[in-house]
Amino acid sequence: MADFPYTNNPASLKKFLEHVQAAGVPPKVTIQYLESVGFKSTNDRPILRVLKDLGFVSSSGEPTELWQRYRNKAQARSIMAEMLTATYDGLFSTYPDAYQKDNEALRNYFSTHSKVGEDTVTLIVRTFKALCEMSDFDAPSAKADNAPAKPAKEIPSST
Repeated sequence: MADFPYTNNPASLKKFLEHVQAAGVPPKVTIQYLESVGFKSTNDRPILRVLKDLGFVSSSGEPTELWQRYRNKAQARSIMAEMLTATYDGLFSTYPDAYQKDNEALRNYFSTHSKVGEDTVTLIVRTFKALCEMSDFDAPSAKADNAPAKPAKEIPSST
């Protein structure tokens, strides 16, 4: 069974991703870092897990190459689409147009591919849809810029 990223507050996740583009690259992303840049609610803490699952930060919290690439506002939407396709590869194998699916289709997929309850499935769907809103699946792939074609989780951190 798959384990899908989610946050209680997708709006905060979107704001944090805007922060990634505007601020410098920190040496490490931790709960303390989130709090220091204004994400102080306990509901903001799952942002860190989503960042790790998408490949923005390594398992130890260091920003990865994807973090750096995402800072390019001209390519951020296509990079996000690339990351989502890699992170949710099973979903995109089932539904190549997953980003266009309605809540019910997504809910059915996530509930049959995980062991979480209905409330968590709702959060997974909301998080996925919020990330899709920040993506451009029709843009030319950012991979054309000689970026690694590995899934987001496998990109090593740059230190």
